[in-house]
Amino acid sequence: MFVFSFKASKVKLIGIICICVIAAVLLISLLPAAGSSRNVNKLDESQELEQINVKNEKGRLRYFESLGYGVLEESVSSTSEKLPKDFDAVMEKYNDLQRAQGFDLEKYKGKNVTGYTYKVSSLPDGTKLGGNTYYATLIVYKNKVVAADLCCPDNGKYYPLVPLS
Repeated sequence: MFVFSFKASKVKLIGIICICVIAAVLLISLLPAAGSSRNVNKLDESQELEQINVKNEKGRLRYFESLGYGVLEESVSSTSEKLPKDFDAVMEKYNDLQRAQGFDLEKYKGKNVTGYTYKVSSLPDGTKLGGNTYYATLIVYKNKVVAADLCCPDNGKYYPLVPLS
């Protein structure tokens, strides 16, 4: 049997304990949390979308393509409008749809935005159009997408454009 002993002052002992605690805290904070890889991927996807310049037609087409949508190359319409300062029930319902997909029009109340609408030729994951006509719209403020939707005039419904998690 071996016995080791060492002599250290209280100050050195407290210093060693503090260094060990700091090292443990740093190690724990640098380790990824369980299940965080999914969140990191989601963040990467949204950052990737934000980096797409939607100032021109090519950028907007790339935005749709990155979400898996096929759209016709020319927009059906392009409109500039001022969002109301006070949302009525219809705008609140539309903004609820936007919030569900990570957008929020609250901060853009009273601002001039531009809407770009495209006819959809194919839905993500090869989903069939089922004979219905779909239109995808991007609402842009200062070259940043602030809202998006998928509309089917055949049934009068709006759907999220960005995949929900």
